Amino acid sequence: MMGGRGGNRQMRRMMDCQQANVDEETAKNALNDAEGDLARAILMLTTN
Repeated sequence: MMGGRGGNRQMRRMMDCQQANVDEETAKNALNDAEGDLARAILMLTTN
């Protein structure tokens, strides 16, 4: 199990990648742009 804030962000990026079907770097950037809001990041990646 991952601990700390870094582990939590990594888990969110993995979930983001899976939900939006994108590579990890794209998911990381979207999550940063969404200020850590996973739902918003996924929406950003899946709607254009």
